Amino acid sequence: MRRTGFMTNSKMTAALLALAMAAGPAGASPYHVTGLDAADSWEVKLIGTYDDDPLSHETGGAIDITAPLAAGLETSVAIGKDRIAQNGRPAFSGWSDTEVAVKWQVLPMTQDGGFAVTTEPALFVPSSSHGVDEHEWRIELPVVLGYRTGPVELRGLIGYARSLESRADEMSYGLVAEYDLTGNLSIGAELAGHTDPGAFVHAAELEADIGFTYALASKVELQGRFGQSLRDDDHAHENHAALYLEVAF
Repeated sequence: MRRTGFMTNSKMTAALLALAMAAGPAGASPYHVTGLDAADSWEVKLIGTYDDDPLSHETGGAIDITAPLAAGLETSVAIGKDRIAQNGRPAFSGWSDTEVAVKWQVLPMTQDGGFAVTTEPALFVPSSSHGVDEHEWRIELPVVLGYRTGPVELRGLIGYARSLESRADEMSYGLVAEYDLTGNLSIGAELAGHTDPGAFVHAAELEADIGFTYALASKVELQGRFGQSLRDDDHAHENHAALYLEVAF
């Protein structure tokens, strides 16, 4: 789902901290497997990302703006900038593709827990700079099934994505388990990946992550995810990280 590691710019980090101190959980997820709930108020999420393999590393920053449309229904727009270095030298820098998404709680979860189903179709608009992103019109349709009992929540993801230009297909999948340690802090573990449907086994990629969400205030959450690749189609060992600050209004 949404591409998003650590801020490498000191001014951006300061802005994150200033927002956290001035504003005041939002129900989203730092994992590849999105959360089940749709927003019931306006939200702004600041995102920092870091991806690294033996030949290259990529850092990025993005902003995601979410608006509620109705009960159990939201829309969001995300745009960001990435910087890619190869063999220790800057290679590409610029805007990433714009993502426009709609999240719908098909089967909402009750306050007591139980089963839930959520989908979040997304359209990627080719706004990226040369070499930074796909720069193609793409659609994505993920479906998330979840179950909650007490402090434990399990979510599974199956998704399909297609380029409207190259006609390339991709399947995504994932499983995450979260545990509420306190009313403000939850931790989780995730397995997630994607593959070419035509070469499901040979092209399958898989990543293992650990993550957290921490409520800094009644309407501010700090979220993070840290992971490593378990399997990659080019057999490269990769490290991934993401940090989010989400503010609801």
